[in-house]
Amino acid sequence: MSPAPAPRKNTTNIILMILVPILLLGNVATLYFLFSKPALAPTSNNNAVVDVNENIDDNESIVLEQEKIILENTGGVSENNESSDIQVTFTDWPIIIENYSFFDYDKINQIVSTLAKDASNDNSQLNSLTNKFMDQLVVYKVGEVNSGKYIDKDLVIVRYQPEAPMGPLTYRVIKNNDEYVFITKQSQELFNDAILNKLFTKYNNLNILGLDVPSSISIPNSSISLQEEIVFL
Repeated sequence: MSPAPAPRKNTTNIILMILVPILLLGNVATLYFLFSKPALAPTSNNNAVVDVNENIDDNESIVLEQEKIILENTGGVSENNESSDIQVTFTDWPIIIENYSFFDYDKINQIVSTLAKDASNDNSQLNSLTNKFMDQLVVYKVGEVNSGKYIDKDLVIVRYQPEAPMGPLTYRVIKNNDEYVFITKQSQELFNDAILNKLFTKYNNLNILGLDVPSSISIPNSSISLQEEIVFL
């Protein structure tokens, strides 16, 4: 009869006694690694900060520089203080006129070129500035001078929209050959724009007869009177 096999209990206990400490040490090392590892520094992102000028090409930069120079060159406007009255035959309705047919594009371009002489003289860039200025103007024919100085010349309304948080301004203007006569008394104040100052001549004592209404009108058999309110159309 063969002898009984030796019990395996002691062998199992020995294996467990070896494995358990190893597993415990492994868990402790894992926890230590997780909680004691320093925070990772944020990775650099070269696109996080974008230069505002990054998307402006060389041409645009030069145009912006030209505009800056023009703004800094707002000088005095030419003025004429000669007194004169004119009469106008008014149209039934304002007639819109193409900007480029009323204003001399080459003259305005020359003004822009003179004002921006310290920047680029590239014609395409100067034309861009001139076009931008022209887009700020709307011209309406409202009548024709029938007596006095400038007879047979058109009277126009020029609506100018400044690059400012304000509504358009209304100017009464007569084109006399290559001169743009700005009728000061019956226009809104000329905006202090360098191109406008070079383009227009302010006629401070030129007067359109019949354009002004009485300051007040009394209604017969009534205590009501109408008071003047200046509105530029």
